[in-house]
Amino acid sequence: MGTVPQLEVLICTYGEDGIRRIARASHPQVEGVRWFVNWQMPEDVPARIPGEIEGRDDFKVAVHHDRGSSPNRNHALDLAEGEILLISDDDVTYTAEAMRGVIEAFRRRPECDLLCFRFENGTHHKMYPEFDLRHPVRGWYPSMVEIALRRKAVGGHRFNEHFGVCADFPAGEEELFVRGLLRAGVRGRFVPLTVCHHPGFSTGDRLSPLEMAHTKGAIFLKLFPATWPGRMLTHALRQPVGTRLAYVRQWLSGVRDARRKNVFR
Repeated sequence: MGTVPQLEVLICTYGEDGIRRIARASHPQVEGVRWFVNWQMPEDVPARIPGEIEGRDDFKVAVHHDRGSSPNRNHALDLAEGEILLISDDDVTYTAEAMRGVIEAFRRRPECDLLCFRFENGTHHKMYPEFDLRHPVRGWYPSMVEIALRRKAVGGHRFNEHFGVCADFPAGEEELFVRGLLRAGVRGRFVPLTVCHHPGFSTGDRLSPLEMAHTKGAIFLKLFPATWPGRMLTHALRQPVGTRLAYVRQWLSGVRDARRKNVFR
């Protein structure tokens, strides 16, 4: 695809198993859409691109020799060329209709540079009406494969590499990224359009409440520097009585680790 794609799907993966998952996914060929694979591989392993990908002109592959989901996504943002960028993973499947729907959603909302959609996995749907991301409905949170934005809005915004797979904190990078864009003045909305099928749940959903409390301590320190103690206690009171003290300890441990490692420098 020689011209700048209207929509570029940024697929992040690691290792040979990851690239094979992408090859098996049968990504649809859609006019104006490019699939951009950011592939992390150990330096001592040859990066052999499967023929199902190499033979398509709507695929682009970049190889990197590091680890971690946030560094991978940052490589993708550095190299992306599409007018609209949709964040993705190697185990996500799409339809041509959904890809055209993403393009149309941005066309209908020229004032917005950030849109968050929804994924489905057979049992999971975010059943919310459309809303302004600056005023989210109770219970909503962004999942990585639901985030799309115009490339012109990316600027210097990047994922915090202390958060995500193979990082100090195993989750929360998408929330920090979205909140950072909104606080910089980027206008965004949640659109109740299902854009993909994602098996299972996000990383944050797979962590136990105690495991997630450690990460929440760091996230809330950044997002709510003056009010995080009260928010911590509110969240702790929602936990089973026997785990509340452990929950607070995990949260405070996350705050301490974030400060010690200076993750928001």
